[in-house]
Amino acid sequence: MPQLPYWQLPEFSRYQDEEQPPTWMVVFLLPLDDTERDLFMKRLVVVDNLEKWPDRPDAKPRRLLDVPWPFDFIPDSSIISAIFERGGKEPLIIIDDQSKMDDTAILLYRSQGQDDHRILRAPINRANLLLSAAAGGKIDFKGEYFQPLGYETPAIMKQGEQYVKAEFPVFVIEAMTPEEFERLRSYAEDRMVDQYEFSEWFHVAEKLESPDMKGLLAWFESPDCDFDHPPRYFIAVDRWSLEVADDEEPITDLWAECIIASEDGEEYSLIDDRQDHYAYWRAGYGSDRMDFDHAINVCMNLEQRNRGFSELLPNAESDNWKALQSWADRTARFHGRFECPEGEAYWPSEERDS
Repeated sequence: MPQLPYWQLPEFSRYQDEEQPPTWMVVFLLPLDDTERDLFMKRLVVVDNLEKWPDRPDAKPRRLLDVPWPFDFIPDSSIISAIFERGGKEPLIIIDDQSKMDDTAILLYRSQGQDDHRILRAPINRANLLLSAAAGGKIDFKGEYFQPLGYETPAIMKQGEQYVKAEFPVFVIEAMTPEEFERLRSYAEDRMVDQYEFSEWFHVAEKLESPDMKGLLAWFESPDCDFDHPPRYFIAVDRWSLEVADDEEPITDLWAECIIASEDGEEYSLIDDRQDHYAYWRAGYGSDRMDFDHAINVCMNLEQRNRGFSELLPNAESDNWKALQSWADRTARFHGRFECPEGEAYWPSEERDS
């Protein structure tokens, strides 16, 4: 079973505005098409009535938003803990492979005053309301009904411990002799001027399958990667960069000096019925070639969020994580960027009909 780095899991935007209706995210842990997910969501908002549920807790079910599983495999259940942490330790409803067999859903929450989160499997037509009751402290599940889980999860790949602290990380992705690298480094220092002191250079060429973006991404998501998390943006240099540095004639192709890349270029968001982004993935990197001066400018704008990626790099190429490649191939794009479709919000039957 494939292992995922934690940063390939979805991130969630929480509804803090008082005007937003109380909402639970429903995270799917198996690949389903839109129709199959829709059936699950509609069943989650039909709450068991009092006749069948005489000891029903005094709580209100919530509006639901679905978060699909974009990978081609079904993960080990231990991934639930990492999703909880990645999601900001907020309550979640989980649909897994067992849900298809026994009409249940997993409730994931942390009660007030508890250090560990709780995981409870409940009938699908009670899950929504039970999560409201449990997360709100109105009911306490004990014994065999829940089990605490830690955050050390075998389903999540442990990455390296190196961190990118520089404002301008530079990756050397193609093999060079020490003399060649020194020529390129000296050239880059002249071109980057005062910003050079804020750069940090990483020699990774010997670790890559190929001296290009695909090879770099493959290394980032491998267990051999030295980094805890790939940088949000970076500059990369290769033999083409060296050729520009070695050109003794008047330079006419400064655009080829380096590669500039950012994960902002491959973000995929889910948008609800109120046009709010409620979940997103970093699906890879968008990149283009340009001169060092413009690359530094792009990095500064991305860091300060002054301008959007598509404005800074309108002709960027896309490279996706291997784990997400098949999903990316079948996902619609607009002008090279992922389309962000408006999702459906699912309302509890008793609230929708009132």
